Amino acid sequence: MRERITELIGEKREGSYWDFKQEYHTNKAKLLHDILCLANNIDNKEAYLIYGIADNGDVVGLSEDKNRKNQEFFISFLQGKKFAGNNTPHVVLKTISVKEQEIDILIIKKSNRVPFYLEEDFKIGKSRVSTGNIYTRIEDKNTPINETADPLRTEELWKIRLGLLPTPNDRLKSYLLQKKLWSENRLGSFFIEAPEFTVVENEEETQKYDRYSAPFYAYIQMNSSSSYYSYECKYLETVLFERQTVSLDSGRYHTPVPKMGFIGIDTYGQDNLCYRYFIKGTMLYNLHIFMFDVAYEEAVIAHRKFMDLVVVFENKNEKVEFENYIRGKMSRILLKREKLTKENSLSHYNELTEGEKKKYNTDIETGNLLVKELEEFRQNRRDNIVV
Repeated sequence: MRERITELIGEKREGSYWDFKQEYHTNKAKLLHDILCLANNIDNKEAYLIYGIADNGDVVGLSEDKNRKNQEFFISFLQGKKFAGNNTPHVVLKTISVKEQEIDILIIKKSNRVPFYLEEDFKIGKSRVSTGNIYTRIEDKNTPINETADPLRTEELWKIRLGLLPTPNDRLKSYLLQKKLWSENRLGSFFIEAPEFTVVENEEETQKYDRYSAPFYAYIQMNSSSSYYSYECKYLETVLFERQTVSLDSGRYHTPVPKMGFIGIDTYGQDNLCYRYFIKGTMLYNLHIFMFDVAYEEAVIAHRKFMDLVVVFENKNEKVEFENYIRGKMSRILLKREKLTKENSLSHYNELTEGEKKKYNTDIETGNLLVKELEEFRQNRRDNIVV
C-alpha cells in the first residue's frame, strides 16, 4: 500500500481512481459525492481518497487539520445513508508517513455491485447528492454533484454489475493471476470457475520453431538447453492471446518470451541498446506469472536468474521515462557494459562461435545493467517523495 500510494503521489496529478485532498471535508454532502464518484470509477478499480496532499501532489500532511476523521466515522457515515438496494461502498482508512508527514488514505474497495447511488436525497447547505443520480469519475474529473453520469458511462457501470464487463480479455488477465483456481486436462489448463477460459499449446505452430536454438538468457542458467513452444489463451474457441514461449534450464523453467525494447544510442537511430522487458498488468506479464511454478525449487532458481536480465516496468509511462533516463546517461552505460563484457565471458560454451559468445555476453550485460539502472531510477524518484 505504501509503495502504491507514494507512486500515485509521485505522478503529481490526480487520476481516474485516486483523488488528492489537502484537508478533510467540512461538507458531508461533498464527501459523499467524492466517495460515490470514486466507488463508481469507470476503470472499476480499488480507489483512493488521499488526505494531506495538495492538488499538485505536494505533501502537506494533516498535523493542523482539526477536522481529521477515523475509520469509525466513515463506517457510521455511510451506513446512515439510504443506498439503493442497501448496496453500500466498502471503505477502509489507513495512515502512512510521507516526507515525515502523516497522510490518510480512504480506500474504496473495488466492487462488481456498481453503480452505487442513493434512494433518498442527502443535502447539506446548497450541496445535494440527489436520489437516483449516478456519479462516476473519468480521468481526474468527477460527475458534477448537480448532474448524473452520461448514459454511455452509466451503461458501462451496469454492464459490470450484470457480468457483461469486464470483457473476456480483461477477465482472462485477472484469471491468469489466480493460479490456484486452474486445473489441467489432456488439452491443457482451464479456469475452474469459468472453464471456457483455457491455456493450451498450439502444437502445429510449435513444430515451426527451431526449438533448440537458445536465447542469450539461456546462457546464465545451470544448463543452456532450451526449446521454444507456441501457447494460446482462449475463450471458448476464440484465441484471445498467443505467444511464443521458451523452456529454459532443460525444462525446469517455462515462460513467455519477453518483448524486445530498443533505446537509441545515436541521434540517427542507426544503433540501439536492445533489451528484453515485461510490463505489469499486460496479458504477457500475467501469462509469465501463470507459467511460473513457484512450488518447484529449481524453477525458482531459474526464474531468479532469468529476471536478473529482464526489465519489468510498472506501466507504459515508466517505460518511456526510464528509456529517456537511460538516453541521458548513455555514454556511461556503454562504458559500464564494455567493462563488464571484458571481465566476463562465455568461454566454457564450446558450441558457440566467438561471434555468438560476444553477442550473447553483450546482451547479458545489457540486461543486467538495465535491471539495476531501473532500481536506481525508482530510488531517485522515491527520494524526491519519501524521506
